[in-house]
Amino acid sequence: MDAFQKFQAQVVEQVRERLNPNWKPPGDHPELELPFNLSNADWQWLDRNVPLDLPCILEMSTKQLHATFPQKNSRTRIIRTFIWQCWILIQMGKMRPLKGTLRSLWYRELEGFMRTHQLIKADIVLRGSDVDSDEDRIIETMREQIALFVDHRIFRYSGAFQFVPMFNSKYYIGKDRRGWFFFTEKVGLWDTICQELYDHKDLSCSVMASQGEPSGLTMERMGIELRKLKVKTLTQFTFSDRDPWGWWIDASLDAFMRRLGFDVQTWRLTTEDLFTEADANGSKDFTPIIEKFKKQEEHPDPKFRATSKEKLIYNWFKISNGWRGRPVALHCDKITEEARDARIQKFIKELQKKDPHFPGTLVKADEPTRLLEAPPLCAPKSLRRMFR
Repeated sequence: MDAFQKFQAQVVEQVRERLNPNWKPPGDHPELELPFNLSNADWQWLDRNVPLDLPCILEMSTKQLHATFPQKNSRTRIIRTFIWQCWILIQMGKMRPLKGTLRSLWYRELEGFMRTHQLIKADIVLRGSDVDSDEDRIIETMREQIALFVDHRIFRYSGAFQFVPMFNSKYYIGKDRRGWFFFTEKVGLWDTICQELYDHKDLSCSVMASQGEPSGLTMERMGIELRKLKVKTLTQFTFSDRDPWGWWIDASLDAFMRRLGFDVQTWRLTTEDLFTEADANGSKDFTPIIEKFKKQEEHPDPKFRATSKEKLIYNWFKISNGWRGRPVALHCDKITEEARDARIQKFIKELQKKDPHFPGTLVKADEPTRLLEAPPLCAPKSLRRMFR
């Protein structure tokens, strides 16, 4: 057993120690740390999906690598093992921390490894094309696998890798009501909504504006700050699009903060009554996709294969009922400023009551699973974590 394998064995034991429900993170104030205990399911995921006793694959020849991973479709497993071993090498002092975005791992380490071992198809895709190149697919796989390690609490984004978020989100921690957390996926609402909520002289709350879904990196960083301020309960209220992707963003936000150990309630403020018939008539209509699933239900075709996006759209409509039973995508930008501001102020007013009656729709804890699950009669297949 070489030095890498010996160190790896020690790391595995340290990870295994966190299965103990009484395990406490090191430091003077463990109660301020994000939860890092492992569940049995987390450990089983690691043990099942990562070879924990291999020599360092970064030092293998192409022949050795392919002998180690002889399966025909082993590229994802290789990438997952590469991430795991980079994490170990950083802790050994054999590799520098990334101190960059997730993509930095690709540029600095993974691209050269994949090209050296002929694990990238030599396809050429022109800039601006709708078709993903094989390089794009590998980078997406890398992101998905890093997210899985974080989801299973093997490591954190901000841990040994020292990843930093992309500049697509901005947030402030409230001065008075830190556990009240307003989120919008529209960066254009930062000045008009977020800044005003944060600047309130008596009820300054936490706020975030993001260009689409905020990264797990950003949420983890915010969670650490909230934990240090002894915040344990979050009431989140969001202003997102009433479409499959806005619905996913809200559900993902809710699930991630739960995963960080907070007691969470998340309310969607963009309810269907804020939109007009004209809004719906001028919006993207997903009826053809819904009809495709209805046809499949009536006349099952074993060859039927829905894409991940189609499954999301179908599940979103099943959960949300769209707009008055129509599967149309409604952007929150269509809502008038007066209606938007009145809805937010109404929510803030209810927050101050002992027995509040919130305007909005409560996000269910199981929504992320329901939104990505394969509908009945679809061939079961692992869904890509497309919206990370």
